[in-house]
Amino acid sequence: MSIRIGVDSGGTFTDFVWTQPDSAGVWSRYSFKLHSTPDDPARAVLEGVERIVFSLVGAALGPPIAAQRSLHDLSDSTVVGKKKAGQDPPLQEKTKSGRGQARPLHIDVIHGTTVATNALLTRSGARVVLLTSAGMEDVLEIGRQDRPLLYDLRPSLPPPLVPRELRLGVHERVGVSESERGAPEVLIALGQAEAQRAARKVKALKPEAVAICLLHSYMYPAHEALLAAALREVLPADVPVFLSSEVDPQPREYERTSTTVIHAYLSRRVDAYLRRLEAGLAGLAARAGIDCRLSVLSSSGGTLSAEQAIARPAELVLSGPAGGVRGAAEVMARAGAAELMARVVGAAEMRPSKTARISAGPTKTRQPTGSFIGLDMGGTSTDVCLGWQGRVALDSGRLIEGLPLRSSRLAVHTIGAGGGSIARRGSGGALLVGPQSAGADPGPAAYGRGQDVTVTDAALLAGRLPTGMRLGADGAGSIRLDARRSGRFLSALAKELKLSGEDCAEGILRIAEQHMAQAVRQVSQARGYDPRACVLLPFGGAGGLCACGVAQQLGITRILVPADAGCLSALGAVLTSPQQTRIVSVMRVIDVWPAPQLRALLAPHKARLEADFRGQASGRIHWGCRALCRYSGQGHELAVDCMPEPGQKNLRVADSFHTEHERQYGYSRPEAPVEVVSLVLSARAEETEAQGVWNLKAQWRYGAGGRALAIGKPVRGPLLLTEPTCTVFVAKGCKAQVDELGNLFLSL
Repeated sequence: MSIRIGVDSGGTFTDFVWTQPDSAGVWSRYSFKLHSTPDDPARAVLEGVERIVFSLVGAALGPPIAAQRSLHDLSDSTVVGKKKAGQDPPLQEKTKSGRGQARPLHIDVIHGTTVATNALLTRSGARVVLLTSAGMEDVLEIGRQDRPLLYDLRPSLPPPLVPRELRLGVHERVGVSESERGAPEVLIALGQAEAQRAARKVKALKPEAVAICLLHSYMYPAHEALLAAALREVLPADVPVFLSSEVDPQPREYERTSTTVIHAYLSRRVDAYLRRLEAGLAGLAARAGIDCRLSVLSSSGGTLSAEQAIARPAELVLSGPAGGVRGAAEVMARAGAAELMARVVGAAEMRPSKTARISAGPTKTRQPTGSFIGLDMGGTSTDVCLGWQGRVALDSGRLIEGLPLRSSRLAVHTIGAGGGSIARRGSGGALLVGPQSAGADPGPAAYGRGQDVTVTDAALLAGRLPTGMRLGADGAGSIRLDARRSGRFLSALAKELKLSGEDCAEGILRIAEQHMAQAVRQVSQARGYDPRACVLLPFGGAGGLCACGVAQQLGITRILVPADAGCLSALGAVLTSPQQTRIVSVMRVIDVWPAPQLRALLAPHKARLEADFRGQASGRIHWGCRALCRYSGQGHELAVDCMPEPGQKNLRVADSFHTEHERQYGYSRPEAPVEVVSLVLSARAEETEAQGVWNLKAQWRYGAGGRALAIGKPVRGPLLLTEPTCTVFVAKGCKAQVDELGNLFLSL
């Protein structure tokens, strides 16, 4: 039997979701939260998995080291779908002799981690040496002329990850033939002696990782391969070498160099973390007599094995938000959002209206039906995404902490606005909120240790959180929110700002909501989508606190809060399947692409991806392909679907690009040639359907007596609705209704 455990490590809490059968074979879903351990995130992950394993194998494991008790002993406020202690024996099955025998148990741990992101945030990565073509050593500092603030005469740009003394030039040069566009031309060949000389110089600098990025290596990778071979002869085996021709085989030297360097920079932290986690899980599996395998969520929304993640560490920069985005898409796809929302807001309000159209020059383009905006508000940050009909928008060229990183990833916009975001008086006397966070330790003032006023404290004092509410579950018990302590520190801040305590609390919440509304505009309006035509889907532990306020600022009238919203990211991890991508450089002007020609180009890359899937997935592989296109002379590309269907003869790539360009920018140039820069080939394993994952019927409660909200019976705000993992503030005039699956629908 196989059990899947989804784990999401946040800045304040680490969430766990898994499904488990009872003795009658009926599957149920469970979830709980532990306090994160920022000094060593693996500790909280291992403790939570140990608790789950103990609940499955019971006495065979012995008392859990960290918890010293079973999950069944935890309080109702921290376990969803809880059974009574001792209701079911350890998993067993009868042999022919009638004796009980332990059932073979395999556990898959699917983990969303912020280790890579935090390494970039804190600039705590590896000591990297960069090898590049002579004369290109300063490309990381030269960068682009783009500036965050257009009129700032002294822009402050992030320092390069590799200092000048660790950037070395190599005597070689590859150009592009003028007679045939895109054909490489070796101008200065790289000899064996030059490669060995460069390797000795690198060794003398004592690197922890090496990045190689030579001019035009996306077309001619031989020189990078020769350097890598020379380096591996002189460097210790634990020093990884990253080649831009493998990591990011695309044009634009600055972006390709930055992407390769980020892989190298993150390698040591990711390697150490995942190997520690694997060792801890292996020890737990040996004690329990089970099999256990670790997978990691990637930025593209799929999973990688631990070894694959170590080999491509930059693909984990959005590992944390990926589970929530995946979970939000699944909730929307399964809830039948359009039909269910019609029950709440009325069929008339669901008809196409002016708000469902977007002005695009002389024409109007309708956005996809079933569009939703995911709002994942946790303790440290808020992640915002856009999706439709079970799919999520992808992005391949955003900045990460001011640094370009090209990889196939979910289009997620992250801001420093969470439940733990700190409120303070700015230098000009204004009230500021975030991006600094109180984190898990010491946490908000209401948690009993911190002294900073946070969004959580403001929500508690504004009546958006029940006084005395318990949060999380650690080894010593749950945390009870302390309103008196919050009030003491908030009063001091209010006095400093010359505000009343009530106005200060409301101001903190309003500012946080404004930050989130602006993030929503970045993923919707900035991409040509109208947020008013979308369903807002808040989740995370604090998502329901600000959902109504964010929706009101954006003109959104429909909100869907899923059951177990506080652990949706961990649930998304349970549902995620293995996924891999490969980039194919093209650099050709294409109007109509013959399908047989495209299939021949993709064939060797498909074969390599299939080899990568061996041992990871045993079902059907779903293929996808996106072409990154531009008008000749443009500086950036747009992605269009480009996967030939069975029997299809031609793909009208240019027409697809014209349509997408008009949708996003309001105009197109059908007469202009369209250049395909590269292809992004993706392979995703058959969707994983974890048994029992959708059978949770959450109990939403309201009022002083904790009355359960009846299915299909609407209630009106203002009021608070609570369930074990989150609280929803229903604003005045807003109507709330729950369905039979525990999904909560709000209409403003």
